[in-house]
Amino acid sequence: MLILVLNSGSSSVKYDIYSVDSDGQTPLAGGVVDRIGSSDSSITHTVSGEEALHKRIEIPHHQDALDRVFDIISQKPTGHRVVPEIDAVGHRVVHGGERFKKPVLVDSRVKKAIQAYSKYAPLHNPANLNGIYACDRSLPDVPQVAVFDTAFHSQMPPEAFLYGIPLSYYETEGIRKYGFHGSSHQYVSEVATGLLREKGRIGDPLKIVTCHLGNGSSVAAVSGEHSIDTSMGYTPLDGLIMGTRCGNIDPAVALHLAHRQGLSQADDILYKDSGFKGLTGFSDFRDLLAIHANAWEKVHDSRIQEMTEADKDLLQGKVETALKMFVRSIKKTIGAYGAILGGLDALVFTAGIGENCPEVRQWVCEDMGWMGISIDSSANNENNTVISPPDSQVLSLVIPTNEEVVIARETYRVVAGLSMST
Repeated sequence: MLILVLNSGSSSVKYDIYSVDSDGQTPLAGGVVDRIGSSDSSITHTVSGEEALHKRIEIPHHQDALDRVFDIISQKPTGHRVVPEIDAVGHRVVHGGERFKKPVLVDSRVKKAIQAYSKYAPLHNPANLNGIYACDRSLPDVPQVAVFDTAFHSQMPPEAFLYGIPLSYYETEGIRKYGFHGSSHQYVSEVATGLLREKGRIGDPLKIVTCHLGNGSSVAAVSGEHSIDTSMGYTPLDGLIMGTRCGNIDPAVALHLAHRQGLSQADDILYKDSGFKGLTGFSDFRDLLAIHANAWEKVHDSRIQEMTEADKDLLQGKVETALKMFVRSIKKTIGAYGAILGGLDALVFTAGIGENCPEVRQWVCEDMGWMGISIDSSANNENNTVISPPDSQVLSLVIPTNEEVVIARETYRVVAGLSMST
């Protein structure tokens, strides 16, 4: 079965094509549309065994990005061999509420529910839904499956997912912690479990903390095969400081902003104008690291060209504080989850920042020896899979996330089950 996986995120669209059967999955092609909404946006497409096609092109909106993807995979000239016919499409969908605890075949009711949950994930669910509607137009007879980020966290105990507000709001309105990045946390925790077993770690259940660090970031406490706590909550706004999202704050701050600015404006402030953007004016973590390293030529944002040396000095100070806040929030969460798990067997870094920023991993692991966490600087700088010394109590790992494999696998299960039942 040939499956197209679409991962429509807040600032990018990733896509992959897999050949999937009961024995596993084989990647055939894929790519990413990056920095959507920026003048520096681009698209990269790769067919297995061939040189990647990369093009910088202005892509202002998600719909433009999806149109570009379908241009490539629908056999239009790209300088690559054509992609075969798609049998099914699997979509990453961020918020599935309490209703969706496993992948489902997309129909009109599922679309309405995804739209309804957009109020909890306004940066993501609308983008995810755009991918579904694009497939309705371009692949009208192909079954589509929604795979929900929240599903992996659906077995958290009540003491982890309830809030200290009147219980009736959970019972009647579903207000609770849901958690996100589930496919990513699931994939890397499965890989980490395999590595721990190979190294003779036989704890049952194994205790793993997974750090998905990117434009959106979250940490999960994984016991065995399930998440028992995670940093994001009712929405993807909670937890760590992120690109444009505030992360964990006193609820009274949100109330103050709502009273002063109005609900809609307060929502925009917390989701779109906070986090790194609110603290520094820059939301792309690559730009922050370049500014931190005084490597101004690597900063993509054109505003740098108009800055005086005094402006740059001031900006560097803001960036230093923002980076320290980010690292501090990660360290605090790892410590809390180590306490909840009753110890730690592995610490995993993944996603764009977690996989590609040795500096962040070094900063996070510094002074964590009391918890059994240590880091081998050489292995870390080389982006090795294992970045802890051989004698480390906790196995520290860099595992490239592969949400797409999880989505392809789950899509196959749903569609194959449908085929067998008809």
